Amino acid sequence: MALTIDQIQARFPNPRKIGSTPIVVDNAFTYCVGGALCLSTDRAWYWPDRPQLALALRDLNPTLSRKQAFWYATRIIGANDREDFARAWQLARQALQRRGDAITDEVSNT
Repeated sequence: MALTIDQIQARFPNPRKIGSTPIVVDNAFTYCVGGALCLSTDRAWYWPDRPQLALALRDLNPTLSRKQAFWYATRIIGANDREDFARAWQLARQALQRRGDAITDEVSNT
């Protein structure tokens, strides 16, 4: 059974905007939204870059093309960096629900 964003978000409810090194807060490592997605694929990437996040997105939704996964990764990281975690989760949800043949104009033109 594939993971849903609701399951991932329940497991990783408190993403943060921070640098590229995990730090410990309240005896737990911190992570960004992309990190939560990567950690859900058993990759210890708390602060992934775009290629790492794109790889995790494709693991979570194998129907995504590389271009689509990179498009979503770029926007998830951007939203997280602006501390717009709701938008980052929304984009992650779209990425996991997207089917490879349903390319939006934004994805195909980017």
